[in-house]
Amino acid sequence: MRKLFGSYKVAMETLIIVAILVGIRWVLWSLGLEGISTSPLTSSIVAGGVFVMGLVVAGTLSDYRDAERAPTDLAAGLYAFLREAESFEKVWGKPDLRALRERLIAVVTTLRSDINTGNTRDCQAAIEDLSDSLLELEESDVPANYVVRLRAEQAGLRKSILRVYQLQRESFLPSAKAMITTIVGVILALLLVTNLGGLVESLITLAFLSFFFLYLLRLLKSSTPRSRSGRSAPRMTSACSC
Repeated sequence: MRKLFGSYKVAMETLIIVAILVGIRWVLWSLGLEGISTSPLTSSIVAGGVFVMGLVVAGTLSDYRDAERAPTDLAAGLYAFLREAESFEKVWGKPDLRALRERLIAVVTTLRSDINTGNTRDCQAAIEDLSDSLLELEESDVPANYVVRLRAEQAGLRKSILRVYQLQRESFLPSAKAMITTIVGVILALLLVTNLGGLVESLITLAFLSFFFLYLLRLLKSSTPRSRSGRSAPRMTSACSC
């Protein structure tokens, strides 16, 4: 239940704002301010707003997909690294699995810390520490091509964590965010003073369109949750264990 209500938190908060707007429109109508009649210009403004919001939402979908894929790529890389090392240890007695596990766990814990704080890069250093285990393998009897495979896994981990850091830095341009907010404000103001064929029709249309625009606007603002440092960070969790 808690998870269900959490998913509808933005919707319920938006409904409160929509109810206030509908109440204002009803009061204006009661005072005799029925508003201007509809025109092709009114429809064009609303359609333009829908088009702009659609473009913005479509542009954020790639970030959502990358944010969901990054933890999985990291977990797969860490798991492969560990399993390969375990196979080497059974045959050649290297590397030191206890030290390797600690280094892999450090990658997970530092990644979570980096995501929470938003301005640290400790996970990158933890990934570089895996080179100590690779050097241990290179000095043993493990064939070089096997070590190269682990080097490739380490390179994949570097790529994934750098993508995470890039997602943390990404945000809407302030001017673009201001433009979207202004467009929504203009559309809602226009709907408040437009007679859409009667009181009931005006209230229903205002409720539907205001919910649509406000919900998308709030969704875009909450798509990159704030970290403890106040900077935007993608919603990612590390679901890997060593």
